[in-house]
Amino acid sequence: MLSSIDLPNDIDALKALLLASERLVRERDATIATQGDALLNMQAQLTTRAAEIEHLSVYDDFVCPLMDLSH
Repeated sequence: MLSSIDLPNDIDALKALLLASERLVRERDATIATQGDALLNMQAQLTTRAAEIEHLSVYDDFVCPLMDLSH
């Protein structure tokens, strides 16, 4: 964190520092948004995979025994 001792007295230098800080914040926000999108995608894939596993489990538990009875 900056203290008043670290800040320049020149208004143009202060403006440049502010603009650089804002750019850095926007870049970090973009990175966070990208990572959030990637996380949502991975969660969706896991949810889909979990649903597939549950479906296969139900199939194995109920349908396969019924198919065995019909033979």
